[in-house]
Amino acid sequence: MSSDVDFEPNADEKDKKPCSAEITGEAKSTSKDKITLKKHSEEDASYCVLDIQLSSTGAKIEQSENCKDFVTGICHFTSEGKELVKVK
Repeated sequence: MSSDVDFEPNADEKDKKPCSAEITGEAKSTSKDKITLKKHSEEDASYCVLDIQLSSTGAKIEQSENCKDFVTGICHFTSEGKELVKVK
């Protein structure tokens, strides 16, 4: 499974650069509506863990602290508590 992000700076981030990142790792269903994606860092013994909570309309994503080692700048994998709406 993989997750990717593309960010353009917002008004508060006007001096920041756009960024794009992708993470591919092992995913497993941890409950009926939850998937956990885990990626081991090649440089050290840390893992990036994405907890993906699914709903009928989309998904919310939370990331572990170590995920910041997999992205640069303003990029992140978390949905910041907001639901990513499923495109139909």
